[in-house]
Amino acid sequence: MERDREVAAIEQALADAREGAGGVILIEAPAGKGKSRLLTVAGDLAREAEMQVVGAHGNELEIDFPFGIAIQLFEPRWSAAEALGQRRLLEGAARHVEPLLRGDMPLPGPSPEDQAYSVIHGLFWLCTNLVSGGDPDDEPSPMVMLVDDVQWSDRPSLRFLAYLADRIADLPIALLVALRAGEEIIDRAAVTALRRVAVDRVLRPGSLSESGVDTLVTAVFPDAEPAFAQACGRVTSGNPFLLTELLRQLHRDDAQPNASTAVHLLELPPESVINSVVARLDRLPVSAQKLARTVAVLGPGVPVALVAELAELRLESAVRAADVLAAVHLFASGTQLEFVHPLVAAAVQGTISRLDCGALHRRAADVLMAHGSPAEQVAAHLMAAPPGSDPAVVESLRIAGRRALASGSAPSAVRFLERALAENPPASAHSELLAELAEAESAAGLPHALDRLEHALSLASNSDLRVRLALTQARAYYERCRYREAAAALSQALREVGADHQMVEHLEAAYIASAFFVPELEREAAARAGRLLDRIGRRPSVTQLDV
Repeated sequence: MERDREVAAIEQALADAREGAGGVILIEAPAGKGKSRLLTVAGDLAREAEMQVVGAHGNELEIDFPFGIAIQLFEPRWSAAEALGQRRLLEGAARHVEPLLRGDMPLPGPSPEDQAYSVIHGLFWLCTNLVSGGDPDDEPSPMVMLVDDVQWSDRPSLRFLAYLADRIADLPIALLVALRAGEEIIDRAAVTALRRVAVDRVLRPGSLSESGVDTLVTAVFPDAEPAFAQACGRVTSGNPFLLTELLRQLHRDDAQPNASTAVHLLELPPESVINSVVARLDRLPVSAQKLARTVAVLGPGVPVALVAELAELRLESAVRAADVLAAVHLFASGTQLEFVHPLVAAAVQGTISRLDCGALHRRAADVLMAHGSPAEQVAAHLMAAPPGSDPAVVESLRIAGRRALASGSAPSAVRFLERALAENPPASAHSELLAELAEAESAAGLPHALDRLEHALSLASNSDLRVRLALTQARAYYERCRYREAAAALSQALREVGADHQMVEHLEAAYIASAFFVPELEREAAARAGRLLDRIGRRPSVTQLDV
C-alpha cells in the first residue's frame, strides 16, 4: 500500500538486470516501514521473470561472523550443485572462496588484509560465474540478490557488497539492500559506497498517509468510525507493521471500532502495540513460550533440533510449538524458526532476565560446540555469556579471533580475543593469547596497540612468537611513520634469531624498508638489500615460495 514508486523502481532494476545492466537499490527506513516486504515483492517479481534469487539477512548476534552474509547468499547454491557444477562455479579467482563455502576458512597468513581481499575478489567472480552460462555461447542467467537488515552485517560481507556494487554495471545482477535507519553500522564507508552507486534508487518508504491508514483500518473493520481510524493512525504513527499488529490484536479482542475505543487507544503509548504482541505469549502453552524465548535469544537460522535441545523440549513438541507461534503470528510461516519482525524478537528477549539470557547463551555455545558448529557461531553466543574459567571456551574464541583476522575483520577479532582473555585462560596459553590480541589490535589500528605489543613481547619466551610480534610491532611503527623505532625493533629481533631461522628474510626485508627512511641507516639498508637480493637470487627458501 502506497508503495507504487518503490515497486516501480524495483521493477525497473529487475528489467535492467535482464538486459545485462546491473544496479543497486538501497531501501533505508526505520523499523516497521516495510523494507522486508519490499524485498519479498522483489523476490516474487524476479521468480515470475525466471531470474535467479539469492538472499540473506543480517543478525545482530552474528555481526562478528566473518562473511556470514556472503555465506548465506551463496552456500545454498554451491551445496546444491553437483561436483561438476561446483567446479564451474569456482572457476578462476572464485577458487579463493571454496574454503569459505566449505566452512573451513584458513587461519591468517603474513598479510591478513591481502587474504581477505582475495576472498572478496573471489566472491565477485563467484557472482560472475553464477550469472554466466556453462558454455561461452550460453545466454546469461540474470540474478537478484536480496540482503535484509544490512545494519547487522559483518564487516567483510559489507566490503564485498560494496566491491560488487562498484563493478555491477556490466553484470546481469540487481542488488537490493535494506538498511534500518539510525542504527550503528560496523563499516560506514561500505554503506556510503552502496548509497553512491544506488544514486536515485535510494528508497525511503515512509509512514502511511491518513488515507492509507483509513484504507487499512476499513479492510479489517469495514464499519470503523472515523475517530477510530484516526486513533489507530496516531498511536502507531502510520507505521505499517505496528498498524497491522494493532488491528490484528483489536480484531482478536473483538474491539468495537467506534469513538469509545478510540479514546482508549489514544491513552496508549506506541510501545504498547509491541507489548500487546508479546502478551500473546502468556496465553500460549508453556512449550510455545519456552520455544519463543529460546529463539529470541539464539536468533534466526538455528536448526529446530538444536533449539528444541536448548529449550528442553522433545523435537515433536518443538515443532508443534512452532506451529502454534506461527498461527498467532509471532513466528513467520516457513521451515526456519524466526519471528515475524525484529521488533517482536527484541520485545520477547526483553522479557528475559539478563542472568537467564546469559545462561542460555552459554548453554547454546556448549550445544553448538558438541555438534561441531563453526567457531564463529559458537563465539557469537560466548560473547553474550558471562565469563568463567573454561579452557575450551578460550580455545574456541581464539579460533574465531584468528579466522576473523584472516577475513580482514580485525575489530571482530579484537572482541573475540578480549572475551577470551576475560575467561581467565590457563597460564600456559596466556602469553600466546595476549600476543594474538596485540596483533589484532594492531591490525585494527587501535591507539593502544603498541603498548599491548610491548607487553606481549615482554612475556613471550618462544622465539617464533617473538619474531611474529616484532614484525607486527615494526609494521605498526612503520604505518605511523616512526621508522627509527621500527628499525630498532627489527634489529633487536634479528640479533635474537639465528641466520637459519625461517623468518629471518622477512625480518631483513622489513628492516630494510624501515631503515631506508632513517638517514644514518640508509647506507647500511642499501648494503643489506644487496645481500638479501643476492641470497634470494641463488636459492629461494620455503618461506619465500609460500609468499
